[in-house]
Amino acid sequence: MNLKKIIKSELLFESLEDRLKSAYVKWCKKTKSKGQQTIDNIYDADGYVEELAVYSSDFSDPNSKMYQKAEELYAKEDYKGILKMIADHQCTGVYIDRKFKEWLSYRNLMKSSDIFQYKSEDELEVELRDAKEKSFTKKLKKASAGEDFDKIWENDDMLIVVPKSHVGACKFGQGTRWCTASKNNNYFDSYYKSGILYRILQKNDNYKKLLSDFAYIRDIDNLSKVSVNLNRKNGSMSMVDKTDNAYRHERTEEFLHYLPKEAYKTIKNYQSLNEQNLKKIIREEINDFSWMDSNPIEVGKCLTLKSNSHGDILVKVSEIKTPKNTDKLNDLTILNKTRVYFDIFHTGYPAMSLTYSEVENYISSGVIIPCDCPTVKESKNKLIKESGVENYLQSIAGVTSGNQKKYYQWILDNLEKVPVVSYRSNEELKDKVDRFVKKMRRFGDFCEKKGCFDTAYNTAMYVPGVHYIEGYVQSMIPLVHAWNYLPEEGIYFDLINDIAWGEEDSHFNEYYKVIDLDKSGVLKWSSKTGYGGGFLESPKFINSII
Repeated sequence: MNLKKIIKSELLFESLEDRLKSAYVKWCKKTKSKGQQTIDNIYDADGYVEELAVYSSDFSDPNSKMYQKAEELYAKEDYKGILKMIADHQCTGVYIDRKFKEWLSYRNLMKSSDIFQYKSEDELEVELRDAKEKSFTKKLKKASAGEDFDKIWENDDMLIVVPKSHVGACKFGQGTRWCTASKNNNYFDSYYKSGILYRILQKNDNYKKLLSDFAYIRDIDNLSKVSVNLNRKNGSMSMVDKTDNAYRHERTEEFLHYLPKEAYKTIKNYQSLNEQNLKKIIREEINDFSWMDSNPIEVGKCLTLKSNSHGDILVKVSEIKTPKNTDKLNDLTILNKTRVYFDIFHTGYPAMSLTYSEVENYISSGVIIPCDCPTVKESKNKLIKESGVENYLQSIAGVTSGNQKKYYQWILDNLEKVPVVSYRSNEELKDKVDRFVKKMRRFGDFCEKKGCFDTAYNTAMYVPGVHYIEGYVQSMIPLVHAWNYLPEEGIYFDLINDIAWGEEDSHFNEYYKVIDLDKSGVLKWSSKTGYGGGFLESPKFINSII
């Protein structure tokens, strides 16, 4: 092909992508303009623009153009105009670019490559999920030894492999709950760059006799698949069983001693990351940070955290700490040791801290999106920076006005700190809950880390005498959370903390109750709001309070 034809084909390709992008944006605006939930929320907000903040953080800032425009449209009762503004906002910028590229990557594997054949985002999402499944299934079948994994030991009963790629980690993690075996939001890269993962997989039931004397067995069936993590930096080990129950260093060491001698020796001697591979990883890590040229992470920089449960959360970089004696460290270690601290933008409360490597991973996956800091009232920059649920709520009540202020004042008036203990502290309650959880898990995932509302809701509905509690908990930041209460025994308990997070890793420090509902109360508010829990975030519940 001559140069003129090459240039022409490139121009045609670019023109095709531009046309597809234009079509995708039009489709996005069209479907979002028909979103009944958005329409209902606009009417339910009834002029209180802050209640639309789930669609953009600008709606929480009275000085922003979007906020002021929304006020004008509410004054004219132009609800369609507000809907159009929301649709236009959601179908532009970084977020829509990411969604478009995702669709573009899989469109040829979908039922139709014409975006206008999909009547809703949900319909497109189902097709995308199927296309991703097909694509990933092909990758799993093509996973090869040497490139995606190393098979380091095998006999008639057992197989031990070391995954070297996301695909390899998923291939030898099927049927588990491991975060390194997840098709989406996979953490394999972060584990791989900091150490070695061993997959110890059983081929039959002979392991039950082999491990029968292991002192820390929770459920021996779950030891049929085990993932052991060796941290390269300090030599410590940990492991998780098939259902993601965690075991610390000493227990992991004891587990490994029950393996055949040859298998144990192979694990101890295996060197998957020689000096050459390590240097390659360092180069890849540094190359991955090319985004910093156009999006430098500096003190004062703002970022948006994408959250399914809490909407967009705006944070600001408050501090960056680099390790000492950097001249003695390699580039990868510097990146892993440099820590970035974030505050919630509108409250000034500490939100979290991440390493540069973690920031890069989250930006690459679209969980964190760099953005410009919006203008806010001066008073919001003077908020109290003490941690704690009460101070957090008092600060919000102090900078809001009107019905929003009434709502947060109502929360403060009903806020009550309560003691939460393990449900296992009461034998009768333990038996009821264990049977209930086992039954629920037959039908799919239940009691997951991000499923507090669903878990507390169903527990109140199906475990006799148990109430649904919703309020706030103190974690890294104050969070809206749901747990349960057994009045006849006076026991508050949190299955997310007990089961999803595990007894060894208490995730929440303090619990503050706001609402207490028995089964009839749960049914009443579910019917009124259409929510299965999460009532404090329901516009209809909020309107009933104010």
